[in-house]
Amino acid sequence: MKSLLVNTYRRIMMVALASVMSGVFTILPSGEAEAVQSPCSTWLRVIDVSSNNVHPINWVKVVKGGVAGAYIKNTEATNYVNPFFTKDNQSATKAGVPWGAYHFAQPGKADPVASAKFFVQNGGSLGQLPPALDLEVTKLSPAATAQWALTWLQTVQALSGRKPIIYVGYYFPASQYGFLAPYDLWLPAYSNGYQPAGNVCTLAGPRIPHPWLANGEGWTLWQYTSVGYFTGVAGRQDVSVVGPAWFSKWTGAGYQPNQNPDKPAAPLYSFGSHGTKVIQIQTLLIQQGLMPKGTADGIFGLQTKHALETYQQRIGLKGDGIWANETQTASDFYLKHGYTISQDKQWKAMGAALTASARTTTP
Repeated sequence: MKSLLVNTYRRIMMVALASVMSGVFTILPSGEAEAVQSPCSTWLRVIDVSSNNVHPINWVKVVKGGVAGAYIKNTEATNYVNPFFTKDNQSATKAGVPWGAYHFAQPGKADPVASAKFFVQNGGSLGQLPPALDLEVTKLSPAATAQWALTWLQTVQALSGRKPIIYVGYYFPASQYGFLAPYDLWLPAYSNGYQPAGNVCTLAGPRIPHPWLANGEGWTLWQYTSVGYFTGVAGRQDVSVVGPAWFSKWTGAGYQPNQNPDKPAAPLYSFGSHGTKVIQIQTLLIQQGLMPKGTADGIFGLQTKHALETYQQRIGLKGDGIWANETQTASDFYLKHGYTISQDKQWKAMGAALTASARTTTP
């Protein structure tokens, strides 16, 4: 597969963030983002939502649809707070979706320092994923717009202790200023225009603003369509992909490659993972009587691993202590029906055999 980024190679130290999964180690590069983009089969999908989306959003279905994380609009300028922000982040958390918040910038209309303070005061820096600045409109010159963005980014980092990311496109003039390049790039680039994108792996690679090419980082998140569709969200949907190293940095999760190598991966949670999804897993294990009450701390340690192994055996799987698609599917079935998928198949096979036998013996 052609690299989507500039042909700039650098050595990256490798660390293993998940144990053996079906005999294969999932190894992730350290660092904030890949200089040479990882293969499409390792990308994870992230959606972003705002009050423009039809509500309520069914975040449980969103997870089942293959979404690994989400960005939720928090504020705009200094006088607007998304009325669905609190409900969305609470529901996403309950469903085990790591989320971050973004601020819609209004350079020339609102002061950057006041905008940053407004964002942080309204919970914009509290998500598991880093805060984000959405830069796509302005009343200022390109240079003044870029400086506005830098001031906002620096102010949010000073107030929250968290380094934000920036959403800006190649054709937005302010994206060409190098002092923004230290911030991870969330790149909107619709290779298929405003038509359904289908498989992201088959799309032409996006044009990347020069500063992020020059530093070898390229895009961190690529918003490849604004007309995607996902179960749980009505209507058209913004969809992005992200490399596994960046997602792991904030969640400790690995990835489970799709059986189809041309489609994005699914997150894989195991020993060393942390955050929202781990709390959801731990809460389930507590409800199943496999962990003590009050131990859902969001850290996937040995206690969680051993409890998950026991639960996997209970739901008809091999106990490997890794939460990925197979465990999610088996758990959903078990919780809904009270028996395992394998038991269901056995009973159906027995029923079919009895039916066939009855038909052959009926005079």
